[in-house]
Amino acid sequence: MNYNRKQFIKMSTTAFAGVTILPHSIFGANNKINLAFVGIGGKGSHAIRTLKKGRHKKEVNFVAFSDVDKDRAGKTLKKHSSVPFFDDFRKMMDKHHKNIDGVVISTPDHTHHYITKSCMKMGKAVYTEKPLAHNMREVKELINMEKKYKVVCQMGNQGHSDTNPHNTKKWIDMGLIGDVKEVICWHNKSLAVSEDKLAPKQPVPPDLNWDLWLGPAPFQEYNRAYCPANWRNWFMFGGGTLGDWGCHTMDNAFYSLGLDWPVEIKVESEKAFKYTFPGKGAKLIYTFPESKKHKKITLTWYQGKDKKYKPGH
Repeated sequence: MNYNRKQFIKMSTTAFAGVTILPHSIFGANNKINLAFVGIGGKGSHAIRTLKKGRHKKEVNFVAFSDVDKDRAGKTLKKHSSVPFFDDFRKMMDKHHKNIDGVVISTPDHTHHYITKSCMKMGKAVYTEKPLAHNMREVKELINMEKKYKVVCQMGNQGHSDTNPHNTKKWIDMGLIGDVKEVICWHNKSLAVSEDKLAPKQPVPPDLNWDLWLGPAPFQEYNRAYCPANWRNWFMFGGGTLGDWGCHTMDNAFYSLGLDWPVEIKVESEKAFKYTFPGKGAKLIYTFPESKKHKKITLTWYQGKDKKYKPGH
């Protein structure tokens, strides 16, 4: 069965686990959605595979790829050798922007804001993997830019496209589980390292453009402790275990209960580090005030081996 563009938009939630970035008005006469990708290794490669094999594969056209690490991008490039490739997304957008409807951004957290902002200024709809940006100031700016430029900016949180949070909300709204007073969320592994110093200089891999990888971050000498996989550990690049998994495990509670800002946050961890998140574990207790939708609620987050959640805590 083939879908027209309007049907594509309606059903794209299941096809790409949440991508609904493109309004009907942006499509041209060829009945295809033209996408560019920034970051095609790791999560970006998953997005490409999903769209290529999904029900909408005939409605999607890959215009161009960009990645600062050609080695990690290698598998995707071999499968899509005809797609133009750039190490600098700005060069990609300069050359192909007229043919691009939307951009999928799957890069380290610290670059989300800059890349998303640049694409929105060019009038492109964007789908940016979580977290949307590296801090709340950046997030608020993107929200305002979405209104200013009248384009869609969507954060990728695939779990929200599943039935679980929506079913939970229905059960709570129907009163099937009574008044919720406490929520417990956890991730028993810790992505962080316990380092109180920056990593020493190492040779930059030949296929990595380290300057472009750093992007808007303060300059640091390359070390494998930062890239390719460990950047989440460091304040300057990521958000630790909480920033990586919190949006998934807490999403259900925030959505189902209509939680807003907490009035108190208590933190338990091994100690405060200068450059990284706690490596052995942490426990955070958020207190949310009573509202029209719920009574006072505490949400407790556990992470790591030392603060591992144990049933009956």
